[in-house]
Amino acid sequence: LTAAARSLGAAGPTDATKAAELADHLYGVHFYCPEGGHYGLSADGKQIVCDVHGSVLDPRQPLSPAGQTKTLYGTGGLSATLTFLEDGLHAVVNIER
Repeated sequence: LTAAARSLGAAGPTDATKAAELADHLYGVHFYCPEGGHYGLSADGKQIVCDVHGSVLDPRQPLSPAGQTKTLYGTGGLSATLTFLEDGLHAVVNIER
């Protein structure tokens, strides 16, 4: 999101919403905070920050996920296998729909 915001102008981003709209268009995906946080402009106006997770230069991570987290916890249709091979770790994740 910060890269999209910086491309809005040499003076720096002026609006996190415009940066998010540009990022949606450029990357073809919608960026959102899985913990329900909101994106905004940093105090120095040079990057986009999340009120839950912080920024690239000052990241934060909650100790446990909030109730709004969109994860696969408790699905029962998820399995993961780790295999240690000579050339590295081989990970396989199967998600049953």
